[in-house]
Amino acid sequence: MSWITSAKCFNGLVCIGDVQATITYPNGKIEYINCIKKIYNIYDNLVVGFAGDIKVALLMIEKLEELLAEWLDKDTLFDLDGQVYELKENLKFLYNEFCGNLKPKVELIFCWYAQDEGEYEWNLYNWKFVSPNFSNSGDGKIQSPIQIGSGNNNINYQNSLEFLTGEDIKRRGKFKNLFNTNPEMIIWTVTKYKNFLINQAQQENFNGVSKSFYSYEAIINYDKLYSPEENHIIKTISKNFGLEFQPKIFEGDLIHSTELSTDKFKKMLKKDPIYAIKSLEKIEQMIKKVNLVAFYEKPNFKEEFHLSKNEEIDKICTSWDEFNSFMKKKYNLVIGTSAFATA
Repeated sequence: MSWITSAKCFNGLVCIGDVQATITYPNGKIEYINCIKKIYNIYDNLVVGFAGDIKVALLMIEKLEELLAEWLDKDTLFDLDGQVYELKENLKFLYNEFCGNLKPKVELIFCWYAQDEGEYEWNLYNWKFVSPNFSNSGDGKIQSPIQIGSGNNNINYQNSLEFLTGEDIKRRGKFKNLFNTNPEMIIWTVTKYKNFLINQAQQENFNGVSKSFYSYEAIINYDKLYSPEENHIIKTISKNFGLEFQPKIFEGDLIHSTELSTDKFKKMLKKDPIYAIKSLEKIEQMIKKVNLVAFYEKPNFKEEFHLSKNEEIDKICTSWDEFNSFMKKKYNLVIGTSAFATA
């Protein structure tokens, strides 16, 4: 069991994964141990997460990391432009190499960023691949998360994701009271998205998913397009033009929603047209000062571990050999013979 989720926000990419292993004994007994890392930065611009069989998935990721270092030239970024078929065939090959006769389920999330040839803008991607044929899906609209693992069955995790997408028709339960205006105007940064989702997930009790999470985030430097002083001026002018900021505290997290008030904008134009013209001229001046270099800088994945205070961590294993040795030493288990492990 697992809950691995990834999303493309307006300013970057984030991937989140729990650390719980589900050990199923031959007699039917089930034990949950917080001991396994499920998301990895295996190449400069690529993070891969897994759910399903721990042994097969970890060995696949370890081998894939080795192969990428061989396949890609130095300073070349990972991308699937025109190479989806080749990747799927390689994933099937690795899966068949490690799975034996059991054919366990393995799900993979790929998260990466890349540039089109001759362009500076960074494109964000999050795709999932599912065994045994590793059919793929993903690359949806911005703020449309994808996920793998049994956490998909938890209604509260799903409510959190639906809230984050801003889709009113899908929103249920405790999140409804957050929207007293237009939900489509809510803008989520990578950091806010990650913090909100982990904060909500840490309040749940769902067997197979821990309360502690790893995350990787890659942020495009939109906040550096202008200096803090210039950002303050832009925000002030925006407010005068009718852009309303509505901070709300919800379960320990601060959320900002925004809405453009056309009535306020019309009144300002009617009451003080000279000020409106000067404000527009000020915005034109600010546009000329924009620091586009910050926008074109390559984002880098940053790793964080979010430890829950209400949870015990046995050990965090980051490879199959380490996990297998840990289970033998502490629990006297040989994974795959006396017990089966699924993430």
